Amino acid sequence: MTARKLIWAHSLIKNEEKWIWYALNSVLPFVDKILVWDTGSTDNTVKIVKAIKSNKIEFKQLGEVRQDEFGKIRNKMIKKTNSDWILILDGDEVWPKASFLKLKQQVKKAPKSINTFCVQPINFVGDIRFIHPEVFEKPTPLGPKGFKGFYSNRIFRSDIKGLKAKGLYGKEGFYAQNNKTLIEDKKRTRFLQDVYYWHMSYLPRSSSRAKDKEVLMRSGKRKYEIGIKRPARIKIPEVFYQKRPGFVPSPFYYMDKASGFRSFLQTPFKKIKRKLTNWQNKV
Repeated sequence: MTARKLIWAHSLIKNEEKWIWYALNSVLPFVDKILVWDTGSTDNTVKIVKAIKSNKIEFKQLGEVRQDEFGKIRNKMIKKTNSDWILILDGDEVWPKASFLKLKQQVKKAPKSINTFCVQPINFVGDIRFIHPEVFEKPTPLGPKGFKGFYSNRIFRSDIKGLKAKGLYGKEGFYAQNNKTLIEDKKRTRFLQDVYYWHMSYLPRSSSRAKDKEVLMRSGKRKYEIGIKRPARIKIPEVFYQKRPGFVPSPFYYMDKASGFRSFLQTPFKKIKRKLTNWQNKV
């Protein structure tokens, strides 16, 4: 039996052509292994993953997966893992180096009473110049009093009693033996205000709109809005400047004119709706 490692990453993907190269390479130097399981990509995702030559990546092509099968697949990944901590890494999540190192430092010194860390996804809208207002304004669900913005449970211990994933794709969560999500156990959850990752969920993730629509629930994630200009404290991930194969798209692009015009029209209405609902509904 080989010795347990500190962190394995789990990446369950489909049609992630625009960001997967950056996502994997942003954490590759800092984790011990990445399980990359593809669920039927039809764009260049597979080609891009295979172009990353590292013995830390274990790549598997599963083919098409039903919406109700994702929890089972995540449980298979958990069962296969031989590490102290599990990092969830979607194909559109890219980490700045300093931020990940802060997370890793917290993980290394975490007391046994802490099972999971919640960090902040910086959600971009339009392109990577603009951040969705929810990052700074929306009240934090289940978070400590006074916290603003959404926080995500991105890393947790692998030996939590009864650890399992369940729920339909898009709504699946990670649960302990008490049948509550890990983040609901507030005594064992720690929120890190100075740790964040770049999250491109609201941006195009595949080579075309049609390819994005092939992925379950993705068409509803695209947002059109003039966001908040990215502040200087939100550092650009170093991997964006790393030498890459020619078939990997550049992250430095501007939204097209049609998207910009649509965003210009919708922004005032979204601001009004947020004010009226106090973020109680999706916007």
